[in-house]
Amino acid sequence: MPRQPQPAPIDGALVINKPKGKTSHDVVDAVRHLAGFRQIGHLGTLDPLATGVLVLLLGRATRLVQFYAGRRKRYEAGFRFGFATDTYDSDGEAQGRTPRRRWMPRPSKSLPLSALGGSNRCRRRFPRRR
Repeated sequence: MPRQPQPAPIDGALVINKPKGKTSHDVVDAVRHLAGFRQIGHLGTLDPLATGVLVLLLGRATRLVQFYAGRRKRYEAGFRFGFATDTYDSDGEAQGRTPRRRWMPRPSKSLPLSALGGSNRCRRRFPRRR
């Protein structure tokens, strides 16, 4: 006869600052091991190279994920133009010369597309019908 799952002793949310090099699943596994139960899920996957907030839901709070799915998220990134690595990510070895400084927008300001050398106008892909 299969064993009946026991209810989780804790219900709620846990906000974690995910370190670089760990997957979201690694963090969930570590919390499962520390908490002693398996009913733990997360509200979005972060790449192993990314750092940032990872929200975990515990126990009955995992049911709240249906209300969060599909919501808009905001990301912040730093760029180094004219720089490449052999793996095309931040973990690779530098190829060519290293630029002197890194460009990163201030988190409190949003940049218009024109600041990046683009245009604010939408260009048509197809000619207009006449």
